Amino acid sequence: MSATRLLGLPSRRCRWNFAPRATDHGHELDRPAFHLFARSFRSGGLIRSNPSKQVGKTVSTTPDIISRLTWPEYLALRKQQRRYALFATVPITTLGLTLGINYFATIEAAPTDLIMGIEAPYVYGLATLSCGFLGYLIGPSIGHAFFRLRVSKPTQRAMQEKNAKFYHHIKQHRVDPAQSIVNNPLPDWHGERIGSLKEYRKWLRDQLAYRRKATQHNMLLSSEDLNRGKDLL
Repeated sequence: MSATRLLGLPSRRCRWNFAPRATDHGHELDRPAFHLFARSFRSGGLIRSNPSKQVGKTVSTTPDIISRLTWPEYLALRKQQRRYALFATVPITTLGLTLGINYFATIEAAPTDLIMGIEAPYVYGLATLSCGFLGYLIGPSIGHAFFRLRVSKPTQRAMQEKNAKFYHHIKQHRVDPAQSIVNNPLPDWHGERIGSLKEYRKWLRDQLAYRRKATQHNMLLSSEDLNRGKDLL
């Protein structure tokens, strides 16, 4: 077998096929020779076989990532996101409070000066605390931004879809806040502290215990009302 046949190149015998052939509509290349020529370039890698298939592979990666993201992985990522928010909140709050103290402490004000009918030292103190509170509000957003830089965009989209399903489960199983009392506070009503399946099961048990305690409390109230009614008769 010759080297030209191994490489997929046309042999000398089919050179005449590349010559233009006269037809009624003009000159055109012989189709068998043209296909043979294109096949040789395709084997050399100069012509892509079917780029649409490659595009389909890249497009289908996002649904694969979404389907592969399991609940334990999602809850672990959610726990990491909450930690990022917490770790960013502490220094940002401290920074805001420090800047407020350094700025408002340098302002000279007499005790008799009034700002909107309030003494100036009290206003500056409230403004300093407001700076710290502003840092407390901005801190979680900065932590979430750092978390998004660490996680890929397909994983972020998968987390968004899992977030919708997760909060749907939370709304279905959480208790009624109208039944909360001092002795029976709400057990993590938003489910913010859930970071694993074990913690989710514990959250469900806490919701059940809250319902039982609220039911017992309502039964005690109803029995007391009945006793009061008997006394009136």
